[in-house]
Order: sequence, then C-alpha cells, then structure tokens
Amino acid sequence: MSPSTSRVVTVRWAGGDVRRGPLTLGQANMVRCILRDGAADVDIHDVWAVPAGVSVAAVIDALRALTLRHEALRTVFPHPEGALPEEQLVHSEGEFTVRVVDHDPLPRTRRPSPTRWPGRSGWRRSTWAATTRCGRCC
Repeated sequence: MSPSTSRVVTVRWAGGDVRRGPLTLGQANMVRCILRDGAADVDIHDVWAVPAGVSVAAVIDALRALTLRHEALRTVFPHPEGALPEEQLVHSEGEFTVRVVDHDPLPRTRRPSPTRWPGRSGWRRSTWAATTRCGRCC
C-alpha cells in the first residue's frame, strides 16, 4: 500500500493576545534538549487517518481551532544566536503546515484496547498514529 498523492497545506491563524513572560522550568528544560539534540530529534510528529465523511478542510479548521485555544501551540522562545532564551512570546497570528497524503484505504485493524472500560471487554478500533519523542527530557 503506497500513498497516491501528497501536498503541503499552509494553515494561517489569527486570534488571542500577544503576551511575554519568563520561561517556566519545563520550557527551559525542553529548550536545552532542543539545543543539545536538535529539533528533528525532539519534535513530535503525528499521523492520523481522517475518518470517512470528514473533509480535509474540516480537519484543518479543527487544527486551527486547537492552535487558537492552546497558547502553548502559539508560543516561541526568542533569543540571540548562541544564547539561551530567557522569555516566552505568545503570538496572536501565524501559520503552520500540514502534509496531506491521499492514501489507499487503510486496513481495519483490531488491537487490544489500552484502556478497558468498566463492564466491557474485547477490542476497539484504533486509528493509526505515530509519535516521536527524544526520550531524555519528555
């Protein structure tokens, strides 16, 4: 099974307030990991199968709404070259990219449920997802 087409969509967003403040301890630790290991080793990449009947536009609108709702997704750590950041900056507008892959239908899989609901047993359908983490600081 191989992807048939792929495209990158730039998603623009605007909303929320611009804010500045000192780094939290968790942010400072993550920045140290990125500077030590490089962003490629620390960035989290996810892959989702879009459910039947849901448009790509609806998924992009949902990702835009998440970006506006969660300041952490709009936060950067400006700093001069060679120096550690000392503050965080929350943007009120920006953009991100999404790679959309049109793919043959994924096979329906059955996997053990990681969480068993009280009174239920068996299996549940799982969407395909992949994540990467550095493993040292997160």
